[in-house]
Amino acid sequence: GAGTGGEGAAGLISSLARRAGLAGHPTDGFLVLSHGDWRLMVRLSPFTVYYFRDGDGDDGPPMVVAGTGGLTHFEVRRDRGCPAAAAGERRQLGEFDVEVDGDSSGDEEPEEYTGEEEEEIVEEEEAEVDRHGGKEIVGYWEDGLAIYADGTREERRDLASDDDTGAGEERRRLEEDEFDTAGMWDERFGDHHDTKPRGPMSVGMELTFPGSTHLFGLPEHASSTQLRATGGRDGRDHHYKEPYRLYNLDVFEYELDETMALYGHIPLVVSQSMKTGTVGAFWFNPTETFVDVEEDPAEAGGADASSRTHFVSESGVIDLFLLPGPGPAEMYGQYARVTGRTALPPIFGLGYHQCRWNYRDETDVFQVHAKFEELDYPYDVLWLDIEHTDGKRYFTWDRKTFPNPIEMQQKLGGDGRRMVTIIDPHIKRDDRYYIHQEATALGLYIKDRHGKKDYDGWCWPGSSSYLDFTDER
Repeated sequence: GAGTGGEGAAGLISSLARRAGLAGHPTDGFLVLSHGDWRLMVRLSPFTVYYFRDGDGDDGPPMVVAGTGGLTHFEVRRDRGCPAAAAGERRQLGEFDVEVDGDSSGDEEPEEYTGEEEEEIVEEEEAEVDRHGGKEIVGYWEDGLAIYADGTREERRDLASDDDTGAGEERRRLEEDEFDTAGMWDERFGDHHDTKPRGPMSVGMELTFPGSTHLFGLPEHASSTQLRATGGRDGRDHHYKEPYRLYNLDVFEYELDETMALYGHIPLVVSQSMKTGTVGAFWFNPTETFVDVEEDPAEAGGADASSRTHFVSESGVIDLFLLPGPGPAEMYGQYARVTGRTALPPIFGLGYHQCRWNYRDETDVFQVHAKFEELDYPYDVLWLDIEHTDGKRYFTWDRKTFPNPIEMQQKLGGDGRRMVTIIDPHIKRDDRYYIHQEATALGLYIKDRHGKKDYDGWCWPGSSSYLDFTDER
């Protein structure tokens, strides 16, 4: 669209400002972009974006507002030893003034990472009281709680509430504890050490949906389709104690009605309202993200009703797509133009798929298939999990449990069924495994943080590497 100018522009800005609840503000701090029935008003200070839909006699509030509440932020990337991280300097991190540790005078060159920080962290951990009581740790749950060798798990330690009678907000950990500057450059999750050579790099923004009390999206979570409140203002109650977490995880025995992360991660929020129609907000950031949802029913369904979301991502940039609708079909069409349209699936892909972890052998497969036939229960596809492979080397078969894979699939096909074998993206690091040999020889693996060696991670096969699917080869 085009920016407006002249006296007509001032009148348009005044009209939009009034609809946004900013009547009386000077118009020289605003910019309006127009396209068809859409009006995008940008307030320069504080930086805020208001998105309006104009129709026949439409004089309502904006569909969505980005940047309200002063919560738009991004971190300044820096080396640990750079002048900006000198001793005694204070930097602003959200609401918190933080003393930044360092001994640079401001004249030295940025320090190169030497690994000494890792040794310091290990020494600090050895000095801490073992909260696990000496138990052997064999893994960690999605929520970071330890799994012990004896089959038990670490118990969650709940945060205290402002008011145990239920009238107050849940206290956030940041509000209870002093800010930990040590975690600005290094973090440890169990035995995994994560370095942050550029320091904190989070980005965040608040989105408000005026006139709307119905928000959807943020898959995948085992929770209500309509997003529930994770925080409240002025002492209002909220349904969840923690924000929605977006982080791709394979979670065994996940909890119900919780905001814990699961298998998918799509940072899309959709608002549905009689007043403003359908509008979407796509927060284009693949890093770990937390989203708080707040409800302000005011006079429920009235002009003052609104919903808010607050996105905070671990790193990246603020890249936000506002999708104006006005209806669900139009909004999802706009979303598909941004992300790409789904490929047309095969007909059998639309039927019922039978899958579990896992089918032990060919006899197990035939027994399950026969029971479906006996009950005349329709299904189109039977899936095998990774246990069908030879030692979790994908694109292979375990010849002891699945000695005749071709004949097995032909038998299922004769009854109108198909078989899908799961292939995971990690590759077992085994010099005798032909896939690993080829990927190593061609340099197709993702590299470590230094960009030289193949990244050596850990997944179901044990030591694993990951193919770089951004490599056109």
